[in-house]
Amino acid sequence: MSHASEYTAALPEVPAAIRDLYVPHRASVIEENLRAFETEHPGVFDAMAHTIDMLRSQPGIAKITVDYDEEDVLYPVTIWARTTFPLEERLARKAILEDRSDDILKRYPDLVLVAIL
Repeated sequence: MSHASEYTAALPEVPAAIRDLYVPHRASVIEENLRAFETEHPGVFDAMAHTIDMLRSQPGIAKITVDYDEEDVLYPVTIWARTTFPLEERLARKAILEDRSDDILKRYPDLVLVAIL
């Protein structure tokens, strides 16, 4: 057995609540990077899952996706939330959701970005 497969097998599994939301054309890359990421930053999966649950519970959230950018040093993980809010409501709701996300992700402020569109 090679070292790479031993290393991959030893990495934590990504919870389905996160894995099911990967940007489809990058799913294998996201999976690999997130597993290593959790090893370096224990608890980030739990914080991400809570953030996703919070977003799902909000009216006006149409779609949530998760991406990982291995070249982004500041925010390697992005949780994208697409909204259906009317334009006049968007800024107020966006600020509230960003504050709630920041509160949940307070241990990881420079690692996970929640982008509300």
